Amino acid sequence: MVAILVGCSVLLFALTAHKAPLFYPFIVLFVYWAAQSSKAVDWLLTAIFTILVISAVDFWLYANGKESMMLGSLFARRAILVPSLLNWFYLDWFSMHEKYYWAGSKFTFGLISPPDSLKMANLIGVEYFNKEEMSANTGWIGSGYANAGLLGVYLYSVLIGLFFSFLNAYGRKLGARMVIALFTLPVLTMLTSTDLPTMLLTHGLLIAMVLLMIIRPENTQSGPRIVIQ
Repeated sequence: MVAILVGCSVLLFALTAHKAPLFYPFIVLFVYWAAQSSKAVDWLLTAIFTILVISAVDFWLYANGKESMMLGSLFARRAILVPSLLNWFYLDWFSMHEKYYWAGSKFTFGLISPPDSLKMANLIGVEYFNKEEMSANTGWIGSGYANAGLLGVYLYSVLIGLFFSFLNAYGRKLGARMVIALFTLPVLTMLTSTDLPTMLLTHGLLIAMVLLMIIRPENTQSGPRIVIQ
């Protein structure tokens, strides 16, 4: 089953040219494997350090005449530097301009008029990258501030804290490895590249939470296993 799902991710990459599906299954498998160890945090820090070293070497090679810096661009630039930069752009722009107050969210049912004809991600794309078609998506800090200033950031931090408490409770019930593997990618997306309501409705977070709630552990002679009620 794992091999089939990895194959499906590779096919998605081949059909859509999006790089993310190519890496997602390997990230999940690594997290599931590493979470069983008592040194899981050490493994995570080692992986991050290794990625940074590889990225630094890739940037150095590019600066010395190599044509490509794909690894450095994917790992260090896209995963670490760009999310922080986009958060700053959102804070910089919306500290001086009107907030959106979730005008583009399904939760407001279109009752709130947006301050601009563009979505906030496209607005940042125009103002800071001079590309109207660019969706400069950001995580909970930038999107929370764009929606309601510091109040939005505080609200998102409380909701995310409650969400982590929910995961912690089910981790004790079903096993931490399964919960961590299931929510690693949604949590990374929520923290770095999408608004929280969007994450719930269109990025699968709500469905993943429902799946988690209908899964129960069952002890059998062959050991613990997971069955759907």
